[in-house]
Amino acid sequence: MAQTSPDLLAVLPALCLHARLLARLACASRASRAAATAALTRRLDLSDDAAAGAGLRALAAQGLRPAVLLLQFARNLSDCDVTPLLHADLLELNLNAAQSVGDATVAAAARSCPRLLRLGLYWNVRLTDAGVAALAAAPCAPSLLELGLSGCRALTDAAPLHAFPQLLALDLTRCPHLSDASLYRLRSRLTTLVLYADAQFSALALRAVLAQQLASLQRLDLCGCAQLTDGALLGALEAGGSGPLGLGVLNLTYCVELSDLSLKPLLRRCPTLVWLSLHGLPRITPALLGSLASPRLSALDVRGCAAIPLPERRPAALLRRFPTLRAFTLHG
Repeated sequence: MAQTSPDLLAVLPALCLHARLLARLACASRASRAAATAALTRRLDLSDDAAAGAGLRALAAQGLRPAVLLLQFARNLSDCDVTPLLHADLLELNLNAAQSVGDATVAAAARSCPRLLRLGLYWNVRLTDAGVAALAAAPCAPSLLELGLSGCRALTDAAPLHAFPQLLALDLTRCPHLSDASLYRLRSRLTTLVLYADAQFSALALRAVLAQQLASLQRLDLCGCAQLTDGALLGALEAGGSGPLGLGVLNLTYCVELSDLSLKPLLRRCPTLVWLSLHGLPRITPALLGSLASPRLSALDVRGCAAIPLPERRPAALLRRFPTLRAFTLHG
């Protein structure tokens, strides 16, 4: 009876397979091993694994070619461990918080993965403009759909973020060295845009990017974009037409310059909104709540909105207005 390779068996627990399945695989038939290998070929998950490097080396020796490779928060990992698993049919690579890899892995993915659709690089402190440039010059650049660069603090305006024409989701959370120039150059029609904690962006740049993107966005996170003004938001709304917007998630936490003046016309055009944070907006009034047009709103945070009397901000009062609410604290 054929047996599973000791190297493969050693790393299977890190691949999120059920313990009872592991016991059976110890004396598995050739067909059973083939089924397990097929599962790993579809999706290989070593997230949060303390020995991810060793696992990848063992699996690379088996010739596995997963379509999805998840390494978020993986430890004891090097660029040399990841690159053997990169191949022409890889569709998704998640390196979120895998801080021991950087430009070399991104460049290898750029060379080896022409069909790559999703790339997560959250909190990748080693990523530089050069890594993004390698990706932008790669065969996958025209078809890349999702790019997560949250916390990639070394990035500057030299990173060609505009080079991905089909991009749908872009996360630039806490990228303090990006300036207005990067926003002005964006060209793709996004469904998700995250500019969380990017207080450096000016009202003019925010107006420009919102004018371009509002019509297609489903999720918009501007938490902490303190320079966004009523005038900028109104200008973006006027430039983007007058029809309903498709926003389902909207985070305006600490956009402290905004008031009813711009938020009323925005919220009236959001019939599909399910998640809304207005946390810490001192200028909005109770009248704004009447502008909410979505019958499916399930999450609303108005804590810290000092111009709304405290009794009207409490969950019981909000539930009377919006019976579909289930969450009232969205920002810690």
